[in-house]
Amino acid sequence: MPFIAAPMFLSPSPTPRGREDDSALVPLDCRRRSMPAPFESHVDLPALSKEERLARMRHSAAHVLAEAMVDLMPEAELGIGPPIDTGFYYDFRLPRPLTQDDLTWLEERMRASITKHHAFHMAAITRSEAEERWQRQPFKLDLLKDIEDGQITQCTHAAFTDLCRGGHVNHTGEIPVFKLMSIAGAYWRGSEKNPMLQRVYGALFETQAELDAYEQQLEEARRRDHRRIGRELKLFDVIDDVGPGHVIWLPAGATIRRELQRWIEDLEIDRGYQHVTTPGVAKRQLYVKSGHWDHYRDAMYPVMEREGEEYVLRPMNCPSHIMIYQGTQHSYRELPIRIAELGTMHRWEKSGQVTGMSRVRIMTLNDAHIFCANTEQVEQEVESVLQLMEEVYGVLGLKNYTYRLSLGDPNDHEKYVDNPPMWAAGEALLRRVMHKIGLDFYEAPG
Repeated sequence: MPFIAAPMFLSPSPTPRGREDDSALVPLDCRRRSMPAPFESHVDLPALSKEERLARMRHSAAHVLAEAMVDLMPEAELGIGPPIDTGFYYDFRLPRPLTQDDLTWLEERMRASITKHHAFHMAAITRSEAEERWQRQPFKLDLLKDIEDGQITQCTHAAFTDLCRGGHVNHTGEIPVFKLMSIAGAYWRGSEKNPMLQRVYGALFETQAELDAYEQQLEEARRRDHRRIGRELKLFDVIDDVGPGHVIWLPAGATIRRELQRWIEDLEIDRGYQHVTTPGVAKRQLYVKSGHWDHYRDAMYPVMEREGEEYVLRPMNCPSHIMIYQGTQHSYRELPIRIAELGTMHRWEKSGQVTGMSRVRIMTLNDAHIFCANTEQVEQEVESVLQLMEEVYGVLGLKNYTYRLSLGDPNDHEKYVDNPPMWAAGEALLRRVMHKIGLDFYEAPG
């Protein structure tokens, strides 16, 4: 085993109260092994942003959940356990289905671990050490294939060790209020070709009031669940023989959709948009030229080959609209030109990610591409588009939403065009317009 950067192992000072069993985890010679890089020995949680604090707390809680699950079922096979926006989850392959009584037991076992203030210790290990440690954990061995030599790390608390890249609190006592919420099925790595695992979801917040508010929000969401409403009002259906993620509009739902489409198209026509209709299938080479093939092929339906030519179901409307614009010569006096379409697109979402109408494989998007003469026009058009969106949201009664300004990564030339000045100018323009209109927005990379 490797060196572990934990103060209680590097100092002759007394063991902190409540952590007496931690020192037995690491043999004395483990303290002298070297690692690729030093790990943090103490995390000043109050100094971190709330987002970072919660991420660490939630990640740590996922490890404590896995510890409890191994106590409940020693034969459990462990998947992954990341933090998520409202808490955490962990995936398991288990000898039997979990029950609500199991969740209650797991929660009690987690709380017992939290009261003992078990310290979290990160350590680097070799590939051979990792393969030996997780030889009976097939999903951990699968994860190891994606980790380069010299980058394999594990995290230990109490008697539980997990393959982990880090990001924890100092000890289990720093895990705040939580509740195990539900059990769901999840394919390993999100692919229906892989085993189905049992996913345990937990909610975690810094205060009981925040957790209570989240539970109230969930109850309201259940009351408004579009899948339940869709069934009760006979608006739409998803039939397995047709395919997951393939929504079928029933007569009442088709009527609502038709009225919405007419209304949206009329709003756009009033604002100078020219509507087109383009094919749902195109040559593969079009998406090679546009860059979609290199970056999105895994999310596209398989290629269809006929008479020596390759065709694909379109994943996006952009290339077809650009072809329309390029098909005719234009004077700058004609600009801006606004090309719009309610176009149907096809994306091969993984089975484990398809849900209701919020994540589907076939969707219709009211899409538009606006061709401008200069930056001044671009700014005017962005403002006009955002105002149109605000008008539509207002009529539909949508409230309590925010916009996200997604920022480029200047170091990721694979995903982003390598033109930092262009990115900076574009982001500044969007930021300026949203401030001008008074929109509620936040910025985030990616």
